[in-house]
Amino acid sequence: MSTIHELNLNDLADYQRLVTEAIHNEHFVYAWGLYDESHIPPDYLDHLLSQDSPVEKVIGLHVDDELVGVATLINSHVYGLRHKAILQNMCVKMIDHYASQELADDLMKYIIQYCQERDIEILMTSIASNNISAKIFYRNYNFETLGVEKHARKLGTRYIDEHWLVSDIKK
Repeated sequence: MSTIHELNLNDLADYQRLVTEAIHNEHFVYAWGLYDESHIPPDYLDHLLSQDSPVEKVIGLHVDDELVGVATLINSHVYGLRHKAILQNMCVKMIDHYASQELADDLMKYIIQYCQERDIEILMTSIASNNISAKIFYRNYNFETLGVEKHARKLGTRYIDEHWLVSDIKK
C-alpha cells in the first residue's frame, strides 16, 4: 500500500538515505540539484523537513512504510509569485523501469493535485540537459521547454547545462 504526504523531521533518516542513494545514481532522477552529499550543509535537510519552512515542502511517497520517492516544492508567498512553484530533487527508487515509472507517475499526479489545491497555476522544473528520460517524463505532464541555462551548475571544474521546463496546471 502506498501513501504520499509532506515529510517532516520524523522522516529525516529515510530522506537522507534516499537523497544519498540518488546522488550515487542508484535511483531514477527526474529533477536534481544535489550532486555531492559532502557539500550539503548539515542543517539543510533538517531545514527542508522542518515545519518552519513555509516556502519549501518535501513530498514523500511511501510503499509499505518505506520511503521510495521524494520531490521538493518551492512556492514563494510573495504577492505576484504565489501562483507558481518550482519542483526540485524529484527521484524514485530504482525497482525496475515499469514499477519505478508507476511510482513517479503517482508522485507527479499527487504534486499537481497538491499544487492545484493551493491555487498554484504554473509548475516549473529544471533538468540536466542530458537527462532525456526526464524530458520524456515531464512531456507526459504537458511541460514545455522554457529555455536552456548554460553552465547552470558548477561541480569542481565541470559545468552542467539545464533545461527549464514549465507547465500550466491551472484547474
